[in-house]
Amino acid sequence: MLPDVNSWAVIHTHARCEKVLAEFLKSRGVIYFLPLLKKRRQYGRHIRESQIPMFSGYLFYDYDGITRREILKTNKVAQIIEPVDKGQLKRELENIDRAILSNSVLQLSDFNAPGIRVLVTGGPLAGIEGEFVKRKNKTKLLIKIHILGQAIETDIDEALVKKL
Repeated sequence: MLPDVNSWAVIHTHARCEKVLAEFLKSRGVIYFLPLLKKRRQYGRHIRESQIPMFSGYLFYDYDGITRREILKTNKVAQIIEPVDKGQLKRELENIDRAILSNSVLQLSDFNAPGIRVLVTGGPLAGIEGEFVKRKNKTKLLIKIHILGQAIETDIDEALVKKL
């Protein structure tokens, strides 16, 4: 469950440093959010399942919990991004967290895909705001993180959404 933090910010990490930086923040008692996707790979007869960061190179954290200087000293950070609208980032992270908790199949999507702004009114995704898109006889819900210019998608029934 996403902690109730009003001062979320984004750390743009160096390549493959998201989990290391998350452990660093955890050791300092700083609240962070690193959404993960399950990925299955097959090597011959062996199947390996791993969890990879949903938004490669990015980690969300409580800006008031630690100084910029302390984070930058780790040498694992490319940039710290503070949102202009902290409320919007908080709502978007809550939507991502709800989608993860619903156990829906999530995958990365095209941020610029045109969609209709909707609120999910039923099912396991109820309460999530996103964009409704039709593709090849399938209906999808796009959940965007505007500060990153990235989105995830999941299948959804058209009857479960209400236009905003």
